[in-house]
Amino acid sequence: MSRNREVDVKRVVKELESNPNIERACVKLSIARSTLYRWMDEDEEIEVRIEMALEVGRGRYIDICESKLMENIARGDQRSIEFFLRGNSSRYRTPH
Repeated sequence: MSRNREVDVKRVVKELESNPNIERACVKLSIARSTLYRWMDEDEEIEVRIEMALEVGRGRYIDICESKLMENIARGDQRSIEFFLRGNSSRYRTPH
């Protein structure tokens, strides 16, 4: 792998760990999405690194969303309360 590609991959990985959206990361870093996908197709290690970065980023966003949900529940937001109960207790799930 070329030195420039390695630098770009490191930048993409760092960005995806913060924001798990390939399109946004590529635009921000001025790397074409097609280029990133080509690198992933050509090099399994790059593909694994990108997938791992996406998982880290998604985990961060899930934490943020769960935190906001808990804030809404604490404020008494009925929709948030119902959402939480449906997702965490079979007693509150709607039959299909």
